[in-house]
Amino acid sequence: MIWLVMIASGLMTFASRFSMIGLIGNRPIPQRLRRLLTYTGPAVMASIITPEVMLSGGELAIMDNPRILAFIGAAVIAVWTRNVLATIATGMVLLWVLKGGVI
Repeated sequence: MIWLVMIASGLMTFASRFSMIGLIGNRPIPQRLRRLLTYTGPAVMASIITPEVMLSGGELAIMDNPRILAFIGAAVIAVWTRNVLATIATGMVLLWVLKGGVI
């Protein structure tokens, strides 16, 4: 049974990738679809980051959540500097300070 699941998963993965690369890969992408595809990256990042920031122990935690303030600080630095390393460092330092890491 496990082999059937593995083979089916592999075939579905191949089919989903082949549909975009093999079937329509040599055709020009319409401008509207190209514009819509630019939102894929931010949507994926938001779906990964939001639960990590907003949830604590599997429950929604808005009050007394240092992750939210660290995220806001990192987002401000990201917009201001457009520097990934500065954004990551700011978020890490803010989270550490807000959790009481400073002696």
